[in-house]
Amino acid sequence: MDITIMKCPSINNLEFSETSKLAIKEIRRVKALSDYLATVAVFGTFANIFAGNGPIKSHYNLTQTDFDSFLNGVKQIPQIGNSVIQREALKQ
Repeated sequence: MDITIMKCPSINNLEFSETSKLAIKEIRRVKALSDYLATVAVFGTFANIFAGNGPIKSHYNLTQTDFDSFLNGVKQIPQIGNSVIQREALKQ
């Protein structure tokens, strides 16, 4: 597979409108929120299994956790964020 790397030309004196600036700010906010949500989901699940629990309770929590559903849910977080970002970009 041949990959050609193109250098993007400089765009001098580019100025964004106020709506474009707001859209960029919103896109950055959604991306940060999506990343944060994925981190919290993973950390929260593992904290729920292990934090403050002894070995018996932790083992029980491990056996009762549906990791397939959990993984499917966590995989959806970036996709949902990207969908929101695409809608915001299309509005511009």
